[in-house]
Amino acid sequence: MLPRIRLRHVGTAAAANVSVVLTTDDPDVTVVAGAVDHSAWDAGRARNNVGFALDIAPDALPHDVRLSVSVASAAGESRYFATFPIVAPAVEFVALDRRILDVGNRANKDGVADAGETIRPRIGLTQIGSHTAVNVRVTMVIDDPDVTVTTGQVFHETWPAGERRDNEDLRLVISPAATPHDLRIVLSVTADNGGPWQFGYVIPVSRTADIRAFAMDLADVERDGDRDFDADAGDRIDVILRVANFGPSDAEDIHIALETADVDVTIVSGEAVLSSLASWKNTFVTGFVLDVGRGGAERDVTLVVRARVGDQVTTSTVAFHVTVPPIDLQYISDWIWDPAPRANNDKVANPGETILPRVRLTNASVASAQNVRATLLIDDTDIEVTSGLVTHDTWPGGVGRNNHGFVVDVSPAASAHDVAAIVSVTADNGGPWQFSFTIPIVDRPPEIEQRSYWIWDPAPGGNLDRLANPGERLQWRVRLRNAGGAAQNAQVSIVINDDDVAIVDGVMTHDTWLVGEARNHSFVLEISPTATAHEVSATVSVTADNGGPWQFDVSMPIIVPFIAETALLANYPNPFNPETWIPFDLSAAAEVTVRIYDTVGRPIRRLNLGWLPAGSYRRRTTAAYWDGRNEVGEAASSGVYVYGLRAGAHREIRRMIVQK
Repeated sequence: MLPRIRLRHVGTAAAANVSVVLTTDDPDVTVVAGAVDHSAWDAGRARNNVGFALDIAPDALPHDVRLSVSVASAAGESRYFATFPIVAPAVEFVALDRRILDVGNRANKDGVADAGETIRPRIGLTQIGSHTAVNVRVTMVIDDPDVTVTTGQVFHETWPAGERRDNEDLRLVISPAATPHDLRIVLSVTADNGGPWQFGYVIPVSRTADIRAFAMDLADVERDGDRDFDADAGDRIDVILRVANFGPSDAEDIHIALETADVDVTIVSGEAVLSSLASWKNTFVTGFVLDVGRGGAERDVTLVVRARVGDQVTTSTVAFHVTVPPIDLQYISDWIWDPAPRANNDKVANPGETILPRVRLTNASVASAQNVRATLLIDDTDIEVTSGLVTHDTWPGGVGRNNHGFVVDVSPAASAHDVAAIVSVTADNGGPWQFSFTIPIVDRPPEIEQRSYWIWDPAPGGNLDRLANPGERLQWRVRLRNAGGAAQNAQVSIVINDDDVAIVDGVMTHDTWLVGEARNHSFVLEISPTATAHEVSATVSVTADNGGPWQFDVSMPIIVPFIAETALLANYPNPFNPETWIPFDLSAAAEVTVRIYDTVGRPIRRLNLGWLPAGSYRRRTTAAYWDGRNEVGEAASSGVYVYGLRAGAHREIRRMIVQK
């Protein structure tokens, strides 16, 4: 409509640049053109403001519309209000809104028209006329091959003015095979006292498939399965899903995938494809394979099933129960490991050895044993368990272990017999268990081995220099070790074929020589005072009632000390009673005499030593010996005496004391 607004300029001076603006806040009225301008407006002049345009809503009900008129110029702004009525004809229908009700057993009631659904389109009409409409027929006209109209007309004997109705009895059926498209509906309305009217609507048709899993079966017939058709920890299971199309539309090319949040369940094969599934039909889907881990507690595992048809994805869940069988530790075997250096590595427990028993157990269950403690128990006087506890934080199902860590000492005096042993095992989630086994102690023959040898030459027969010198009495020490079983009635002897060496004590015996025991054998020898420097060879022989014989070759050098000058040395002991030894050194061979005098020079005794080679004559076996008597055999009285050495041209005297 084109409203006219007449205004008069009542001022005393002409107005310039006048703008007249028309507005309204009525929701049924739209201002299409709302401004009229005047460059000049004389005082006292009235004008019709032509140029305004308004649109009235088709469904507007009769009422008064209030308009606001604003006049602005350089002199200021004025506002006026005007009112006009909207008047309806006697009978008039306007369309309001429409809603979709998807009803019936196959409808998913989502308010969307899906293929396969029965639809009740609720189309709202309002009779905005001033009189009651009579014999009103609302007819739904559809030309669509995928749609069948089952109820196409609604009759109203009367329809009062101002009343809204939804015409809810209209009904149509969309084919299950319909593809997505826009369904166009023409609504034709007639009345005896008005009309006709037509209204057009567009309803989108969708194709919705609602694929959901509602049941599942299990089969544990593959690897590690025990074929009990239950999900046990450690099983590999086949999953058979029962899925249905709860949607109104038939579905094609259906992709189904499994997911789970359970960290101990691995999806080995988790996807399958269905070529088609009709609306409200169900079927079995196979091909899913899961591995149930050996860890975790007894629990329910939820599987998320995602079904994708085109861009549509539906999600459902199914669940199964995981059973954890009790822990079952079983004995497999046992053996002995006896490594060097404290054993001979023959895999047999011998007296004196340190052995490492191995007891192999297996966790025959599928679940992991937690905090496992294996304790070695032995009650035997010949056995000492030095390390008897082996622990496992976790022992997985199906895994065998040797329980490394047991350490046992076998007594060197142990006799051959079977030792009874027990491994006692506990776990936080199972047990206890006890496994018995035996450790045979086996005697082995003695095995004598040479370790070392050396010279020990203590006073008075030696000079403690650990060397074999001419004239010494010394001990040739040979250290031997029994690396085998205990030796019975063992005898150790030395044989030397050397004119400069005499064997004083060359045999030692042992009633029992225990395993692992090392012993020093001191053979007493005398070296000739006239011995020259050379290597002495000897053979040490060992015999035993239950083994041997063994022979070991040893050697030692005879060392002739170098004497720089001839000297008379202090006698020993001094003071003495009744005997003493007078040592001396010869730098060259000579006729040697030792003479003894009293303090006034009277001779007491003469010791003729004869011709002696150069050397040291300090030991009792080589030094000059005085028995404390004079030439006629009388004992010397207490007092100070002088003794002198004559060796070639060498002369030397010293003092000594007889003390009684």
